[in-house]
Amino acid sequence: MKTWEKILIWLFIVMISVWLVINSVPLYWLFQKYGHYYQKLDLSLSMVMEEYRHLLAYLEVPWIHQLHFDHFRLSANGQHHFEQVKVYITLLEASIIITSPALWRIYRHYRLCSLWQILISIKFWMLLPIPLISLMVTGFQRFFYWFHQVLFSDQTWQFNPKTDTIIEVLPSSFFLSCFILGLIYYYIALSVLNYYAKKSLRGGDSDD
Repeated sequence: MKTWEKILIWLFIVMISVWLVINSVPLYWLFQKYGHYYQKLDLSLSMVMEEYRHLLAYLEVPWIHQLHFDHFRLSANGQHHFEQVKVYITLLEASIIITSPALWRIYRHYRLCSLWQILISIKFWMLLPIPLISLMVTGFQRFFYWFHQVLFSDQTWQFNPKTDTIIEVLPSSFFLSCFILGLIYYYIALSVLNYYAKKSLRGGDSDD
């Protein structure tokens, strides 16, 4: 298996893990249900979930160009930040769509019987997030700040609760859980891939 093919497989796993986290609406529901953050704004759980779905629709649907909330205030800075986030998510989803045919061709070429060729790569991929995990464990707030400094060129991501009330229902603990969930998806994907790679090494799929 060529190096670029292995890299493409790893990138696809990362992108799918991120996409799954973005669309993990039940996780947000759990935070609102048991954290009662919606009560800070005197809203009901259903109202906050409706607004969250509006946000996801804006971020993920290319032809939705305006972000409008019925129950949240959003400043120009807040609007600008979500515009930046939308660009990243659009690039993510476009990359998933573009790379999918290439991955299908890789699969058709190697089939499951040749997956053993990426066993060493899988071990390396499993080690890659360790520095990230270390940063999160030593101080998530510092990591969260660094993360935004890298991705965003301005400070519009630092919401003011008085002018951007949505931040009241987006606690930092929710974002920590998102990072953890992303890592879980990542390691599940690698574990499944590792299982089939070892199976192909034993010749279990030699009949395919």
